[in-house]
Amino acid sequence: MAAKRAAQRSKDSTRKGSQRQPAKPKKRRLQSKKPKRPKQPKRPRRPRRPHRPERPPRPRRKPPLENKPDSGSDDTPTTGGGAAPAGTCGLIPIDDSIEQEQVNWCWAACVDVVVRFRQSPVPQLQQCDVATRALGAGAHCCSMAPVHCVSSQGGASAGPCDVSRDNAQITSLFRSFAINAWEDARLTEATLRSELTLGKLVGVHISWGGASGHMLLIYGCKGATMFSVYDPCLGAESYTYSEIVNYGDGEGTWDLTWRDL
Repeated sequence: MAAKRAAQRSKDSTRKGSQRQPAKPKKRRLQSKKPKRPKQPKRPRRPRRPHRPERPPRPRRKPPLENKPDSGSDDTPTTGGGAAPAGTCGLIPIDDSIEQEQVNWCWAACVDVVVRFRQSPVPQLQQCDVATRALGAGAHCCSMAPVHCVSSQGGASAGPCDVSRDNAQITSLFRSFAINAWEDARLTEATLRSELTLGKLVGVHISWGGASGHMLLIYGCKGATMFSVYDPCLGAESYTYSEIVNYGDGEGTWDLTWRDL
């Protein structure tokens, strides 16, 4: 009996060892938790700024202009030897103090002024030399005493050389001094300003009606509307384009032009 019990115990022990033991629960490590920060109240949103209109771009500052000497004034006559700066319609430096020396020598004074301006060095030229070239060597115009101009429409002749010249004769006289002048109709204001901007003098024939006339030179711009006019009898003055077209308070009319002077 004792042997049977011992055998039964060994069987029971064998069965118990073959059964799987349940896994032991893992020990969890206790971690100290940090206390949570209390939630702060949300800040109120700032109100949006009102829309501002865009500012226009600031204009760039121009560099200061250099002080340049004045090319001429109404009180001081200008002298020849150059043209106005390119691209500007300023005063062309002519000797506008020259007066015609005989009653009918407006053409001789204008040719004298143009030749002095165009030729360098300035030639030792007199109006009587210009008249002698126009009338011929036998005229002896330099023997005549100068006479003050009476009016732009002419007056009593002072001698055989005190004569007028027609348009073609004046053109030929310019060319005898190597000035390639040519005749044209009255210029528009825009064309006149363009010629002066190129540094070219403009010769003007004023018709008084009939066969009488007068010669002028336009030699610059003054502002946006005025032009500088050399009248060999009355002196240098400033006129508008309309006043030149109807010269002499409307008594004369600009009817012909000498260009490329």
